[in-house]
Amino acid sequence: MSKLKEQQFIFVCNGKDCKKNGCKNIQKAIKSELKQQKQQRALRVIKTKCTGKCKKAPVLIAKEQWMTEMNVKKTLDLVNLMLLEEEVLN
Repeated sequence: MSKLKEQQFIFVCNGKDCKKNGCKNIQKAIKSELKQQKQQRALRVIKTKCTGKCKKAPVLIAKEQWMTEMNVKKTLDLVNLMLLEEEVLN
């Protein structure tokens, strides 16, 4: 019997300050990277309402940790790390 892969999640704040600071570009970049690597099912992007960390926008939560002052490059580095960990563990 094969082991089911556990899906990972990235929660992206879509509050006003996060929108002003690029959360939409971050979401698009994640989805594009997952599609390019044919890993759309490995990670799920979930848009959230304001998380209250506006001074550190844009904000996301991944691997049960707050990630603040994110940008596309840092986010894609995180996504690739998460995919690599998933590959190693399975």
